[in-house]
Amino acid sequence: GVDGRRIRYIPYDGGGKAKAGLLSGEVNLLSTGLSEALEVANGGQARVLAVTSPEALADYPKIPTLKSMGYDMEFVNWRGFFAAPNLPADKLAQYTEKLRKLQSTPEWETVRARNGWLNLFQEKDEFIQSLEKQEAQLKVVMQELGFIRKAD
Repeated sequence: GVDGRRIRYIPYDGGGKAKAGLLSGEVNLLSTGLSEALEVANGGQARVLAVTSPEALADYPKIPTLKSMGYDMEFVNWRGFFAAPNLPADKLAQYTEKLRKLQSTPEWETVRARNGWLNLFQEKDEFIQSLEKQEAQLKVVMQELGFIRKAD
């Protein structure tokens, strides 16, 4: 029920600084990756209110989603691997294959489950399309909240 335009937004450069802002009392609410949130929650310094995933996380089923709380909203906190624009195609293919195979290893599953991450691997073109779609969605939200102005 809070008007988002009345919330003061403080950007942080990285999860560590964001956690420090929460723990110091500079902010009362933090939007961050689940792994950072779990660290402070497990230490009893904060609590996780909700996740922004489309569905409850199998590894953390007790944490509600925004949708389960009545907010028709989802947002994925993704991680990306980026390379120089002149990377040869054969190198790109090698890196892509290594990342694809990584997801089937027990080591990846251990890290993924511990951090509450989803397997969201996308190859180059699909990832670019996802980023462009997300950028367009965020622009609308940021305009509605008054963080950026609409172009005249």
